[in-house]
Amino acid sequence: MGEPMRIVLLGTGTPDPRPQRAGSSTYVGVGDAGVVFDLGPGATRNLAIAGIDPISIGHVFFTHLHFDHSADYAHFMLSRWDQGAGAADELSVYGPPPIARMTERLFGRDGAFEPDLLARVNHPMSQQAFRNRGGVMPRGRPQISVQELRIGDVVKTKGWVVRTAHAQHAQPYLTSLAYRIDAQAGSVVISGDTKPLPGMAEFARDAHTLV
Repeated sequence: MGEPMRIVLLGTGTPDPRPQRAGSSTYVGVGDAGVVFDLGPGATRNLAIAGIDPISIGHVFFTHLHFDHSADYAHFMLSRWDQGAGAADELSVYGPPPIARMTERLFGRDGAFEPDLLARVNHPMSQQAFRNRGGVMPRGRPQISVQELRIGDVVKTKGWVVRTAHAQHAQPYLTSLAYRIDAQAGSVVISGDTKPLPGMAEFARDAHTLV
């Protein structure tokens, strides 16, 4: 079976802020790599509390784009890139439409965080901090590969396979997806927000864990 999967509930909260709960987010560790499903408010901080290095996470999947599942996207991406000092410039992001548009509006050349990115890439103080962390100039910008997914899509790497299924939540305004990650060590299903569905039970059949 190899190394067991590590599953960490980084957040199980609802849209209202609560002192002891973060927004929805689940970490699945497969060997020395990690995958995160959703990034609700507080998820990045809880990664640190759990002792999980964001640099080890190369793939992020969003079930849907309600803010309590996605508001920490910017914090995760920017802190991972900044602290990674060149080792975490690339990130693969998956989710339902319009995750590509959201990503461009956050991190693109005219995006919300362009002033921050320009300063961190070009200011001498930020460049020195980059070198102090082990980075080698010139400093690169984040490279985010975005793939919009639909029901029945499959994402494969050498260590795992992720499949998508229908989740019923906020349609027609938001598309909602469930995910199943299968690896040698086991299988985990992330339903996201959904009402009970016969298809979900079939999707999760024989999985070791259903979140």
